[in-house]
Parts: sequence; structure tokens; C-alpha cells
Amino acid sequence: LALEYLSVVFALFVKPSRFRPLLFIPIAALSYYHLFCTVSDSVRSAYNHGILVAQTLFMASDYILLTDVQRVFSRKDQKGPTYNAPALVRFEWAFDLLTSYRGIGWLHEPRNIPRLDAKAASSRLSFVLLQLRWLAHFWMCYEFACVCIAWSPLFAPGSEIAHRSWLDSYFIVVVLLALQYSLVGFPYHLAAALLVACGLSSPDRWPPAMGSWSEAFTLRGFWGKTWHSMLRRTLTSHARFITFDLLRLPPKTRVSRYTALYASFLVSGIMHELMEYHLILSMADDGLTWKTYTYTCMPYYFWIATAMIVEDAAIELGKRVGIEGGRLWKVVGYLWFWTVW
Repeated sequence: LALEYLSVVFALFVKPSRFRPLLFIPIAALSYYHLFCTVSDSVRSAYNHGILVAQTLFMASDYILLTDVQRVFSRKDQKGPTYNAPALVRFEWAFDLLTSYRGIGWLHEPRNIPRLDAKAASSRLSFVLLQLRWLAHFWMCYEFACVCIAWSPLFAPGSEIAHRSWLDSYFIVVVLLALQYSLVGFPYHLAAALLVACGLSSPDRWPPAMGSWSEAFTLRGFWGKTWHSMLRRTLTSHARFITFDLLRLPPKTRVSRYTALYASFLVSGIMHELMEYHLILSMADDGLTWKTYTYTCMPYYFWIATAMIVEDAAIELGKRVGIEGGRLWKVVGYLWFWTVW
């Protein structure tokens, strides 16, 4: 994995050239090797390894094939174009870009990023103590999910989906969401605590991994504000390429907007399928091939994109008939979210 990272950093380090896309080839080869030819020794390591490799692969696709990074990206405090900077500055710039998954401190930093508490940002000690609280929070979520999966018959192999009640389905959603929530949040806040404690980073570069659950009464609120935004740049860049460069749809139309939505979830689905394949490959006793693998991520992400369109239509219809938002509609929204997710 370190070699793949260094390969991407080198591709971001070199100055703009028409030959730079060729640097994607060894990165793709390394990703194939990691995902299809190696196994991890635990569920947690397989999940983290698989998603990191898949995420790095698609970030490389964005930064090498789709974007002339040194002409497009700039840090907020940057003066002058990167391609004119000395080699050491360009190397540090490239490493910072690759590791800034959400673009914190960059001009492409997305909106709706949760803000760091002012008290926590006032000193390294306050920040590290806050990260320890977050780590305890995510660890409890992880343990809750693991205990439920280990002891509940709903997660036993061969469990019949047709025999599940609505209450069972809600319980499964809560457990799986808690598992994913902890697997994303724990390593993020652990890295934040260690790097800031060692003086290698500053607190302002580490806002909370997740936003407020008070925004999760719509699917767009959950994906746009509550859930982490570490894949946003990667997904939207590929979605724009598919929508406007490949399909050549006109911008600012409903067709192009929803095509880009489906394209974003398509890329996310592929990324998570690669992670899930590596996870199942690592856990399989008798090996696994594409012929015996059951694809589960793609239908889910297609369903979420479709549900978002239904949600948009319902909200638009509500506005036309004069329905105003309020506590009652937030309760309805939360039930909608937990039912659909």
C-alpha cells in the first residue's frame, strides 16, 4: 500500500505533461494486486485495506487522468502556481493533496464540513482530549455492532430475509450503520490525535469526521451533511466526466443533475464492490472468484440514488401545496431515512 501511495504522490509531484497519464498504469496494476491477489487477516483490516486501496485508485484516476492538478488545485494560503515551485515544495504539496481527502485547507474544500469546536482548537492538549472522547464513542459503536452481529440470529449465515419483520429490518440497519460509522470515524480520529500530539499537523486540519445526526431527516441531509465527505471530490469529478464529457448533456438541467447523481453513486458502488470483494476474499475458506461473488453494493447505491429522486419530488410537491417544514415532518423524514437506508 505504501508503494501505491508513493506512486500517486510522484504522479502529483511531476510537472504538467501530456505523458503524465501514463503514470496511472503502475498504480492500477498495484491496486489490482492488492485487491485481487492478497488477503487480510481480520475483518477490520480487510475492510480498511480494501477501501483505502479502492479510494486511492479512484483518487489517482481523478488526479492523473481527469484533472491537471498543478493547474487546478491550490491551497488557501498558496502563492503562485505549483508547477513553478521548487521540487521539495511540490513534493510536500503532492503529499498534502493526496492525504487531504476532504480538501481541508484547500480552495476545493467542500461546504457543509462540520466545524471544530473553538475550545478544542485552542490548544493541542484540548484537541487531543476531544479526539480521545471521539475514539471512545466510535469504539463503543464498533463493540455494539460486533456484539449484535455475533449474537443475533438475524446475522447468522442463511438467515431468511423473507421472515424478517420491520423491526428486525430497522435493527439490522442500525447495526450495519453503527459498524460502518465506527470503521470510518475511529481511524480518522486516531490519526488526528497522533499527528497533532506529535506536532506534525494542526487542529484546524481535523474537523470531526461526521456531521450532526440532526440533519439526517432526508437522504440528501445524511449524505451531504451527516456522513463523512472524504469521497465527495472523487465522486463528483468522475460524475461530471461521465455526465458532461462522455454523455455531453447540457449543464443546469434536471436530466444532467440526476444523471450526475446516478454517476456519483455508480462510482461509489464500484469502489465499495472492490472493497467488499477483498473483504469476502480474505474471509473465504475456499477462495472466491468473480463468478461466485454476489454483488451487493451496486443495487444498494442504485436504490439510494432513485430514493433521492423520489425524495426531491416529494419535497417539491410539498412546497407547491403549501406544506411547511416542522417537527412533525422531521419525524416523518427520520422514519423515511431509516426505512430507505
